[in-house]
Amino acid sequence: MIEAVIFDLGGVLLNLHGERAMACFGARLPQFDAATLKLRFESMLPTQARYEKGEMTTAAFVDAVRRHFDFDFETDWFHACWQDMFTPNTKMVQLLGQLARYYPCHLLSNTNALHMDYIYRHYPFFHHFRSQTLSFEVGLLKPDEAIYQLAAEYADTEITHCLFIDDRMENVIAARAAGMQAICFKNDEILMQALIQQGLKPEYVNAGALL
Repeated sequence: MIEAVIFDLGGVLLNLHGERAMACFGARLPQFDAATLKLRFESMLPTQARYEKGEMTTAAFVDAVRRHFDFDFETDWFHACWQDMFTPNTKMVQLLGQLARYYPCHLLSNTNALHMDYIYRHYPFFHHFRSQTLSFEVGLLKPDEAIYQLAAEYADTEITHCLFIDDRMENVIAARAAGMQAICFKNDEILMQALIQQGLKPEYVNAGALL
């Protein structure tokens, strides 16, 4: 029995456009071709993971990026560049609003302070969530089993009664291993079918309203 629906953020409710940040850097670093710039961003992932785990302040992360690219950029420029990589998945935001009428909805996301500052200011759907488990605040990253257990605690629901939606299969597998029911998000139509298969009433999913 599903008693709580837990959503991932990036890749589910918000579309991610990492290429925007790369283009922003590329405009200021013409010495890097596209392939080299992509490799530079990929090699920065361990530092980004530390930031998303709350092990670095925003200021320390910005300084680390400066050193990584050997580029003494302005802090405000970087904030704007780093934050401008989201667009809403409108149908999923509508689905969240619909489900929240019938089920307690919650958020579980690997994210960071800069991104959340931007997202809170630009996307008003957070009132649908009864709790938020954010990696940089709790010091854990998916797919660590402990973060799913914590999300269930925040939801005040037995973990076996939680349904988690994430776009990454490794996170879905880890959620299932922790005891959650979980669906890997591909697109809204497949998700709505999967929700019904999980036992949610079709009228609660309200697929027709999203077409």
